[in-house]
Amino acid sequence: MSQYSVFLDVAGNLTMQAGMVQCLHGTTTYFAAGGGQVSRVPAPVGDPTVQRLVPGQFSFHGGSGRNFIVSGGPSNPALPKGYFLPVVPDEWKGPQGAQIFRDPGTGAISLNDGTGDLATGPGFGGLVGTPSAGTYPITDWVLSAYYPGTAAYYDAPGYPLWVMGHDLVSGDVLIQFGVDVMLSRIGGSTTDPSGVFTASPAAEVEYNGGSPWTYTVAGGSLSGTLTATTYGEDTYNGGSGFSLTIDAESDLPAWPKSPVEFTPFSGTAQAGLFTPTGWQGWQSEDDPDWSMELDGSGAGEISDGIDTVATRAADVTKLYDPSGTWTATSYGEANYGAGEAWAGDVTVSLAAPMAGFLYVILTVDGSNEVTAVSDPLFGASVPTNTSTEKVFIIAECDGAGGIVQVQEGPIIWIP
Repeated sequence: MSQYSVFLDVAGNLTMQAGMVQCLHGTTTYFAAGGGQVSRVPAPVGDPTVQRLVPGQFSFHGGSGRNFIVSGGPSNPALPKGYFLPVVPDEWKGPQGAQIFRDPGTGAISLNDGTGDLATGPGFGGLVGTPSAGTYPITDWVLSAYYPGTAAYYDAPGYPLWVMGHDLVSGDVLIQFGVDVMLSRIGGSTTDPSGVFTASPAAEVEYNGGSPWTYTVAGGSLSGTLTATTYGEDTYNGGSGFSLTIDAESDLPAWPKSPVEFTPFSGTAQAGLFTPTGWQGWQSEDDPDWSMELDGSGAGEISDGIDTVATRAADVTKLYDPSGTWTATSYGEANYGAGEAWAGDVTVSLAAPMAGFLYVILTVDGSNEVTAVSDPLFGASVPTNTSTEKVFIIAECDGAGGIVQVQEGPIIWIP
């Protein structure tokens, strides 16, 4: 397997095999890039207890847009930093077995190393609302469901029954308490829910003594700060305080964007790709009336918008994975199988990573000799070369699933 080989996972993230940078200085030297370490494998011949070192480690570099990135803080190599990818709602896993947890009630974030919380911070991202007057208490909104071409929904952490719905066709945005519309933005952007909302008569009475008021909604910060706990200070920084920066890779929702494909073995049920609308929901790309849902037991239903067409048996190991065999209901048999029993198969397809480049940066001194090599970095563009930093592109992603492998094999640097 070649050095720097890049692989794509089902969620649209990039993993790269470690590689070497060989530097033909006055005295030849080398650096490892990606993972920062080597693996031990048995020698191919001779004494099987003899081992050799190879750059066989893999490193994760995001790219799906769904990840958190933790950086900064002390240089302790045991401190878990880097990319954290979503695994279930409100939970991300990252380097060295560490996890990020989000409190769904408050939005608060904690970084846990498996023993305890080493750093914590307030929630961030989503939308932020500010009332012009009165006592309306809700400020934060987080995306809870997204239906491409139809609607997006936001919840208010800590305030059950409050929902913000954005109609992606008309542009209307309504904030409701239960079934009652309390604030609204009529018309406007079909992609951006921010703007100035008008309070309903009921909201005027409830929150501003009967007088009119407005509510300005804007995008929330996608960056935040985690402050070390006492445990984190003692474990990773000799008892001294520190902070970490946490950034969302993009403003996309956390759930994996991998589409799934439904293939009926017979009959006329809607086949083809279903795109994610949430952690446990998908919608047909060709007919939005058709949807696929899983429940808390892993049981699934496919609906044509009128009734349940097919089901999948419960499977607690696949709460967020609809793959497997789905069996027609009596309604599905009558309407899509000419009265005969039928079944279909669901498979998960690869998601496309964001458009961008995976690259490493070589730091050189006044003699043009390499003094350091960065970890592999992923970004929308490639930094400009300078007198002290030289960029080598490893791979390019086109944003539609295509990956161009640019570097495969050791990087050779000649001063």
